[in-house]
Amino acid sequence: MLAGALLLATFVPVVLGGDARLRLAPVAAAVLGVAAVWPRALAGPHTLWLRLARLMSHVVHPVVMAIVFYGTITPIAWVTRVFGRDALRLRLDATAADADVPVVQVDRRVAVARDQHHLVAEPHPLGTRAELQPAVLVGDAGDLDVGAAVTAPAPADDPGEVDDDVRWITGARAPKHPPLLTPRTRVGDARARASVYNDPVDLYRLRLVRGDLLTVRLRSAPGGNLALGLWDAKTGQYDLTNGRTRHLIRSADRPGPLETLTTRIKASGTYYLSVIARHADGPDTTYALRVRRR
Repeated sequence: MLAGALLLATFVPVVLGGDARLRLAPVAAAVLGVAAVWPRALAGPHTLWLRLARLMSHVVHPVVMAIVFYGTITPIAWVTRVFGRDALRLRLDATAADADVPVVQVDRRVAVARDQHHLVAEPHPLGTRAELQPAVLVGDAGDLDVGAAVTAPAPADDPGEVDDDVRWITGARAPKHPPLLTPRTRVGDARARASVYNDPVDLYRLRLVRGDLLTVRLRSAPGGNLALGLWDAKTGQYDLTNGRTRHLIRSADRPGPLETLTTRIKASGTYYLSVIARHADGPDTTYALRVRRR
């Protein structure tokens, strides 16, 4: 690189109509010869060259970018503003009859859909794709009513969150998510909410003993359809999020608000019980969960 720079400095004046700087040619040839025979000898000069280039970049780049920005972009912005053009459509048009707005979720309060026939959730390992039902559809065209979304009452906090995967209920977060069932307890109960929009999975820890007969009963609110899944102790930190089902032991996903699951535990350890929102008529589905070991 250094030899090439010296050669350019030697012959560029010729292109510009001047005389060649021949005194630089021997230096370029020497540098090129040393680079071919003993390249390590040029490590020091090469490092200095890179440092000089870096120093120059701190000066040249801001200057060039300032020239480009203030010399082209800023004048174009001034001209478009003078002529009233709104290329990015940032102004609100109160006279518009139809606002082309895609699906929007506003602060977990209101889901607004433009076309409910084309809304589907991501595929989940326990079943097929679930249709999403819009909670609010304003007008025939599905216009977004921001005022209605902001003023709509927000649901009460779910004390169990965040509990969407193994990562969030184990390790340092385990104290906030005590086991729903332990070898010292026979029955565990939980009441919570699941939502196909923003909270599709609730996960619970179960500490079970070999030979236990585990019975799970899940009842959701009318119109809800929740799925159950039992996962073994080797379930990965993000297996549910990533759709991995290798460690899924048993699942239950029947139509209707009631799900049951029964299985015999083959090895002692920590298991995970998932409650997954499959379909709901509203943004949230409340449910009551009871687990029992015998």
